[in-house]
Amino acid sequence: MKKAGICQSMFPPGKCLDNAPMEDFGGILKSEIYYLYHFDEYDQLCDAIASYIHFYNCERY
Repeated sequence: MKKAGICQSMFPPGKCLDNAPMEDFGGILKSEIYYLYHFDEYDQLCDAIASYIHFYNCERY
């Protein structure tokens, strides 16, 4: 891990606090984009996710 520049988790096994922010965002993304709309093509889904990430990071209060 040192050679690759990766930092090991600081929490003991069984504690998921390292992933909590990303897990939370994934749940929000699914509830506000994925479950509300129907996507016929993979590219439509990718575009919707990219647009939502931009909105989430730059435009929301």
